[in-house]
Amino acid sequence: MQADSVFRCSAWMGIHGINIYSPTANVMPLLQNPKLVYSVPEYRCNDTLSESGYSLEVITSEGSSFSLKIDYGGKGFTVVSSMIDLVAGDTLPYLIHSILEVQRLENGQFTMRAAAVAKDGKGILLLGRSGAGKTSVSLSLCRDHGFSLVGNNIVLAGMKDSCAYLYGGEKIFRFRRASVLNYNTDLLNAFKPEAQHLDDWTATATVIPEQLGITVSKGKIPIVAVLYLHLLNEPEAELRVEPMNPLFSRLFLYEMSSAYIRGICSPILIGSDLRFGGFFPCLDTPEFHARRVEFINWVVENPHYNYVSGSMDSLCSYAVSI
Repeated sequence: MQADSVFRCSAWMGIHGINIYSPTANVMPLLQNPKLVYSVPEYRCNDTLSESGYSLEVITSEGSSFSLKIDYGGKGFTVVSSMIDLVAGDTLPYLIHSILEVQRLENGQFTMRAAAVAKDGKGILLLGRSGAGKTSVSLSLCRDHGFSLVGNNIVLAGMKDSCAYLYGGEKIFRFRRASVLNYNTDLLNAFKPEAQHLDDWTATATVIPEQLGITVSKGKIPIVAVLYLHLLNEPEAELRVEPMNPLFSRLFLYEMSSAYIRGICSPILIGSDLRFGGFFPCLDTPEFHARRVEFINWVVENPHYNYVSGSMDSLCSYAVSI
């Protein structure tokens, strides 16, 4: 670390934090974009020193190309870049998300692509490929059935003492216009005028829970059910509940739980044009693999792990009944 790099702030996701050092006094604003509390799970930035031992040194130099150096024998990371590129790309907070994945897995937690809701202290994890209905069902459960949002699109999950838990998630709803043509139709007014020329699949809008009167859940929440969704647009469609295929389950869950620690879905992007800034390596280990596999085995063996298909009413009624 450079001699003139001093502690400036720390960035956190839940209980996991990293200390930021820099010769530049104005590095803290790079981590304080207000939208980050919605798009980075359980995010905050403050001047409290983390005791994790992890550090990120930020060296800004105008005209510098981006570089990332990793101390593989320790817990240190160094970024060199222009200030303009880091600001425009919100690069550091998303890089920190990937770095903190190591800390999470040390504690048996990880990031996965999913949605999750909770009610009365019980969590339901909602799975499915893009367009399966995770956001739509989450919205309806929260708006009409008294659930609170744990996370949409990105969820923090893991194991503790042989039980599976939710630890937070992204606190924002992003949805396609196609998703609100049949359900949650009042949200059509969330689309900006410039989206009118786009088709229903590519036109997207975002709202935060507070705008809809939806509460959010924080802290550790036990998972009582895992549902692989297929929302049908026919209001009269009957509910189908079927056991999940074990092979597909293991492949799908391993993919969803491994993407961040292996750097697959979180490349480094910089600048207003969001160009690639550099290579983020796989930080996986045999121990981390074993912790994800423990969670996957728990899900596969859970009696409330099923494929569920049907109309919005039937899916929500099923979730409420669990």
